[in-house]
Amino acid sequence: GEEAIGLKGVIRSYRSVFNTDLAMSGPTVIHEVIKVAASQAKTAQKIAEKEEGQAYTILLILTCGHIHEMEETKKALIAASLSPLSVVIVGIGDAEFRAMQFLDDLNVKPPARDITQFVEFQKHKHSKHSLASATLEEIPDQLVDYFHGKGIPPLSVSSTKFSDVKPQEYNKEQDYDLMYDMADDGSMTLSLLT
Repeated sequence: GEEAIGLKGVIRSYRSVFNTDLAMSGPTVIHEVIKVAASQAKTAQKIAEKEEGQAYTILLILTCGHIHEMEETKKALIAASLSPLSVVIVGIGDAEFRAMQFLDDLNVKPPARDITQFVEFQKHKHSKHSLASATLEEIPDQLVDYFHGKGIPPLSVSSTKFSDVKPQEYNKEQDYDLMYDMADDGSMTLSLLT
């Protein structure tokens, strides 16, 4: 598939997937996705370095069940920790997510680093602020740990293109609410509320 650029790109991609006959179901296997994201993150950083810039990637995984192939996932996360990558896993639904928390609490030895944040949606579903805060909580430290560990200093203010940064005012039109329904067979339907 194509890379989604910005919020509109993510929403467009989301809508295109869920306008198909796709049904979310198990098993949840994510180690291959992590490997691909790590590879793409390394490539993006190499390209950015050639242009005297920096790049860091955040992989967001939404899941409705526990992860299968846990050992392969653990190995993929440790290997990916050498990449400019953070992995945020959001558990949706009422499934048992203890294994996901294990990935978040994974003890790694240098040069590997902690790149995983697990958030249980159920605990934050009544507050967008709480969900956003929990989801992004570890990202700044993970980003700094990566660049510091690689000896890459922050870009100087003069090299940063502030003219390209255009803050946007809050726009209710760009605020999306999601709803999910769990069926008795364990399948889940995720809908965009309009």
